[in-house]
Amino acid sequence: MALNQSNTKTNKPNNSQKIQSNGIFAPIGFIKNVIYFFITGLFLLTLIKGNVGYSWVANDLIYENLKYFYKYPFLTNTQKLESKFGMDATVIQKIKKATPENAIIWMPPEKILFSENTNYPFMPGTGGIKNRNWTLYFLYPRQLIYADEAPKLQNLIDKATHVVCLNGWGYDKLYYDVEPTQDLQILKLKK
Repeated sequence: MALNQSNTKTNKPNNSQKIQSNGIFAPIGFIKNVIYFFITGLFLLTLIKGNVGYSWVANDLIYENLKYFYKYPFLTNTQKLESKFGMDATVIQKIKKATPENAIIWMPPEKILFSENTNYPFMPGTGGIKNRNWTLYFLYPRQLIYADEAPKLQNLIDKATHVVCLNGWGYDKLYYDVEPTQDLQILKLKK
């Protein structure tokens, strides 16, 4: 038994052996990481400079938004959104206040949003309240049914709980009678 104990003691490396095994090769791992960091950095710079999409994200989206937010630090997030996105952000805030988080909301079609007799100048272009994904970002977890996309969202139509009535549109979706008193109303479908 004494012989086995002595063998196990000699098989374990001591601290001096560990130091010797690392020796001068210990900094190589650090140097490799630094080299990989620079290669990755050069790749990202090349990607940003050579691709219009990445350049737009880096220069316009991120830089301009940060510059704006630092310029007006006293504004609330809602006020910053309203100053940047105008009427779209205002209407989204009204929808958010008037509906619970589990709401399924009928939204007006694009022709109603941009009709000539509207008092709501929504954002033209690709973003804004007419864009389902853009609006969902701000209203999540609520679900949206745009009238233009209704045939694709048949499973949500029967479950709808609210409607955004704008410029006379949407009152026909209600299960009760109501006088259209405002240009914009967010109403429950059923009382």
